[in-house]
Amino acid sequence: MYKGIPELFDYAIRLLKLKPVRGSQDIVAFHLLGDLVNAADHALIHYFTLTLNEHFLQRSHYGSPYVKWASVTNDDFKGVVSAIQALIPIMETLYSDPILPYSWGDGVMIAYQWLHRVRDDYDCCVIKPDNCLTLSEINLHDWIDPESGWFRSCKFFNIKEPPVVSRTDMDIGDRSVLAEPQTTGMVRVNQMRLSLDSLADWLRRNCTIEDVTELHQ
Repeated sequence: MYKGIPELFDYAIRLLKLKPVRGSQDIVAFHLLGDLVNAADHALIHYFTLTLNEHFLQRSHYGSPYVKWASVTNDDFKGVVSAIQALIPIMETLYSDPILPYSWGDGVMIAYQWLHRVRDDYDCCVIKPDNCLTLSEINLHDWIDPESGWFRSCKFFNIKEPPVVSRTDMDIGDRSVLAEPQTTGMVRVNQMRLSLDSLADWLRRNCTIEDVTELHQ
């Protein structure tokens, strides 16, 4: 669960810290990252691991307990997707800052294409009607140069283009299997929370009140 989101999260922070000038945009990015952590946490603890025997799932206007559980859980995970989609535009802006040095000539366009595919294709976790769920994974590391952190052209390196988003189906007929993705998901949520706390400390040290209140250009 949430595979690849912490990497996207930390990459956004890396881009933010590379900016040579602080501004209100940094605070906006911080709060968008916070929204992502909150949405990811909520989706895992709200309905995800219910047994379907809970009284509030019975005799619902949704239909069967499974249908109500699936509907609410899907809405919770859509919140995670919406938080990522809200983060994409500011990541584009951070990446395209003209002051930043680019290591690869077409890196900006490749970054835009990659981010747009995450925005359009990533659906996190989808519960289906037939005791099945589909988990999505974001692949970032195969797209960027490990040293510079800039997006690189697969054609330039003559390598096969890796996937941006990949999916895995999971049988949930035995509902006990939901414990494992919840556990791994919480590990990744906690990882993001630590990164967010560290960013908060960094912003306190590096931003002034004038930076925070500056109108975004």
